[in-house]
Amino acid sequence: MTIIWSDGGDGSRMARNDLNREEIGMSTVRWGVIGNAKISRDRLQPAIEASAHGELVAVASRSGDLSYEALLARDDIDALYIPLPNHLHVEWSRKALEAGKHVLCEKPCAANGVELRRHVSPVLHLRYNRKSNQRVK
Repeated sequence: MTIIWSDGGDGSRMARNDLNREEIGMSTVRWGVIGNAKISRDRLQPAIEASAHGELVAVASRSGDLSYEALLARDDIDALYIPLPNHLHVEWSRKALEAGKHVLCEKPCAANGVELRRHVSPVLHLRYNRKSNQRVK
């Protein structure tokens, strides 16, 4: 597995993780990161790389080669980590959910409960109604 960063500052960087996931018998979560925040570089990305069940596929940044929109459109990403500034959490969490991705968003996900219910909860309700396994209004 090869991990590719696109951070715009140093150019593209490569890292390698040679864990044999086939022996473990669990699927791998393929991660993308929206934004090149320090917390992501220092904490989450190393944790994913060290994990037997995670693969860091790509990191999008404002100034890099990979845009946020392009990251959302990738079929080789299952989950997104969103360490953007707080005022962008709702917008990009919603877009990621609408693109069918699992989301791990830095806190706070929204400025308040009203914002969360208005912008994020409807997407969660539509996509993940597990009882009926159908979309609901």
